[in-house]
Amino acid sequence: MKVEILSRKLIKPSVPTPHHLHQKKISVFDQLAPPSYTPLVLHYSANGDIRENAQRCAQLERSLSEALTTFYPLAGRFNADNLLIECNDEGVEYLEAQVDCKLDEFLIEPKIELLNHLLPSDIEIDKLDPVTSPLLAIQINRFNYGGLTIGLYFSHMIIDASAVASFITAWASSSQAEVANETIHQPNFDLAITKLKTNAQALAQIQTSGMERQPTRVEVVTAMIWKALISAARAKHGRLRDSLLVQIVNMRGKTIPPLPEISLGNFFLAAVARSSADENKMELHDLVSLVRDGTRDAIAKFAKLPVLNGNEVRLMLENLRTECLGGLYNSEVDVRVFSSWCRFPLYEADFGWGKPDWVSLTSCPAEIVFLMDTKCGEGIEAWVNLNEQDMLHFQQDPDIVAFSSQ
Repeated sequence: MKVEILSRKLIKPSVPTPHHLHQKKISVFDQLAPPSYTPLVLHYSANGDIRENAQRCAQLERSLSEALTTFYPLAGRFNADNLLIECNDEGVEYLEAQVDCKLDEFLIEPKIELLNHLLPSDIEIDKLDPVTSPLLAIQINRFNYGGLTIGLYFSHMIIDASAVASFITAWASSSQAEVANETIHQPNFDLAITKLKTNAQALAQIQTSGMERQPTRVEVVTAMIWKALISAARAKHGRLRDSLLVQIVNMRGKTIPPLPEISLGNFFLAAVARSSADENKMELHDLVSLVRDGTRDAIAKFAKLPVLNGNEVRLMLENLRTECLGGLYNSEVDVRVFSSWCRFPLYEADFGWGKPDWVSLTSCPAEIVFLMDTKCGEGIEAWVNLNEQDMLHFQQDPDIVAFSSQ
């Protein structure tokens, strides 16, 4: 698949950011977030005259500039010395590219290794400097015979998955506003690889399989994958070992008082669950209970974060990080990190020509599992990155084979 870059520029907010908003302190959550970039690609099949692709690209560029007047920190740069975002309207990196294939054909059986070509080209994610590089980079890919994709790199130092979804929703609303008046919600700034798809019908059967409390689909899939990873570790080490599960939990709407759902910045916590090396506690329902209890306990523990002072919040978060790192540094414990993007309205991102056919990640860090909604909203797509030996055991796990399709 050949990708040719047609243009490259910096997109600034359509209205200059007022001087009194030029500096935005980052929160303690942002300070503890990983200094990395996260990729995301939205895929839109051909819809209408293929000549409309050029018009759509122009529409995306204009509406991006409009959306950045609301999400203005994304057009700024990180000031590491003072732990703040310089909201100087320096701009978002924006590329347009031509891809020499049909998107419909590419989506029949997409190759994960090719997805990186749909992200901002000439940007090597391992070499990006979150301190000096743009906080957001976007590449619009035009495919032969219509269809396009929107590839994004966003800095985790200022924005998490929930905030990304809010930004994309606002951008799509701005795009639609060119033909119909839409309300763009103002965000709140006061907050500081293999792929498998679950079988929705089989997943529903597990959810109603007589457990004391019906688990959510995310709880079921998390427990199922965790169980398979524990089995893979057992095959590798020759014995059952303790396993630490770290779940990333979006805390918006879960605190007392609740903080705004639409907000820029990081506001997530790690919920920790531990499975001991006990043969009698390795059934799926046992792990589902651990997953559920870990999330519930973390939410209860941190529910009053909004009323705590900064030092108290930092201490709680650093203690939590120490607990997670303790598992990482213990060679006798396997640590697995899960991040669920389910229920974020990414499949609702209609820029004026329909909703995406597929929303995907690209590559993902080793030992981290990402969960995404399927387009129908009933299944879950899991992105799993393991070494070859572990992946072989994982893909042959009976539960994974029975309840998923590669």
